[in-house]
Amino acid sequence: MKSILQNEKKCFICGRAMTCGPDRLELHHCFYGRPFRKYSDQYGLTVWLCGDSCHRNGKNAVHRNHAVDEEVKKIAQRKFEETHSREEFRQIFNKSVL
Repeated sequence: MKSILQNEKKCFICGRAMTCGPDRLELHHCFYGRPFRKYSDQYGLTVWLCGDSCHRNGKNAVHRNHAVDEEVKKIAQRKFEETHSREEFRQIFNKSVL
């Protein structure tokens, strides 16, 4: 499913639209691990991130900075709850971040 969080292919965190070079965009699943990556795909809870700086290794990268990761998750849950209930979110993802 297409992302419900973004219409453009640009970094969700910094806004860069880099598609090539050393820090090209990578798809990030807002909720990851088994089986949550699959559910993130199914419900469109994915975002594009600069691979090195915003996704994996930078100071504010979602896989290194818990606060940034939690904020992305909160944004994703709020968007999900525009068309679904919080209880449905809990049933699918086993928790609520809000």
